[in-house]
Amino acid sequence: MRWTDVRAALRSARWVLVVVVLVGALGGLLLDLHLDRSAVSSTAQLTVSDASGAPANSDSAQTMTSYITNQMPTYAALATSDNVLAPAANGSGTTVALLRQEVTATAVSDSTVLDLDVRAATPEAASSEANAVVQSLSGAITRLETPAGQQSRVVVTTSTPPTTPAARFVPPMGALTVAGAVVGALLVLLGAVAWATTLPQRGWRRFSAWLFRRPSDAELARIPAPDIRERRDDPEQALAKVAGHWLKKLRGRD
Repeated sequence: MRWTDVRAALRSARWVLVVVVLVGALGGLLLDLHLDRSAVSSTAQLTVSDASGAPANSDSAQTMTSYITNQMPTYAALATSDNVLAPAANGSGTTVALLRQEVTATAVSDSTVLDLDVRAATPEAASSEANAVVQSLSGAITRLETPAGQQSRVVVTTSTPPTTPAARFVPPMGALTVAGAVVGALLVLLGAVAWATTLPQRGWRRFSAWLFRRPSDAELARIPAPDIRERRDDPEQALAKVAGHWLKKLRGRD
């Protein structure tokens, strides 16, 4: 096999090369589009409680709990305000506009619990931004509930710290498309090399010769031939059979 043979095989298969490369690239593109590239999430929970220290069954404590429960939607809306996001963005190395798209705060119904969800491209970024938002939101709620010259009416605690999402590897967009095209080109190259060695041609000729091989005379002679001669009775035996048949009928009538 020479390099000229490989080049000749490639020239002969240039349209096959184009088709296989396109098919490989299309397959890689489909995989690229179906991979999950959604942002990962870090979740946390904040609990807002009465800061007076009154017994839980006292009227003042129940009134304060009812007040906090009614204020929870306000605290949830505060999570995406500039007062909260600006310090959090500075602390996590992002911008307010991007962070506002990534933060979701939900007040748990009939409770004093606030659910936070912060999305980011990587687990580390999601956890870092969630911690910054939790700290900033806790301070903003405390300031909101602190009358001038007095202490805060509420205490904000982190009941569930921000979680760290599981790490995952997702190749960049377009990487699988390029990989599919390269694999297709390699397959055609390997096919051209094999064709230049004449191995496929020789293998096909041997297979065709075996498949359509005609048996030799010696093999045909070993096959037993069926005896196609019919056995026939001679005329005397035939007449004897007919006579016997009619005699049986006559005796049956008697």
